[in-house]
Amino acid sequence: DEVEEMLPQEAAHAVRMEALGLPPSPQGLSLLDMVMLEGTALLFTDLLLGRETLATFMDPARLSWHRAHDAAVLAAAAREFGTGGMAAFTRYFAVDAPISGYWVGYSLCRRFLERYGTSAMRELLCMPSAEILRRLG
Repeated sequence: DEVEEMLPQEAAHAVRMEALGLPPSPQGLSLLDMVMLEGTALLFTDLLLGRETLATFMDPARLSWHRAHDAAVLAAAAREFGTGGMAAFTRYFAVDAPISGYWVGYSLCRRFLERYGTSAMRELLCMPSAEILRRLG
């Protein structure tokens, strides 16, 4: 199961990084680009496999908490979207991060597809992060 999820997720990362010219390390990414890189990959994998893959590696209690506090989580992360590098990566993508960057990207990208339909997944994979936010308005 891990390989089944990992391959499409990594392929989605590669497509997004290539399309947008993103560096292969969090050191050169903004938090906004980090969360969108993960969110697009998670949703691509979900659509391909027909299940929510975030639930396979995020603790169920933490996932439930993030769902219940989605608006506050997104607002808190949005205040730091301009930050970046390894400090932002470890703050948002550690297993015990108070706010999960995986959830933030997943939630934003899920909203995008809810608004524009699952056929917009190809566009979403290659769309600059700031444009995704703009279109979510």
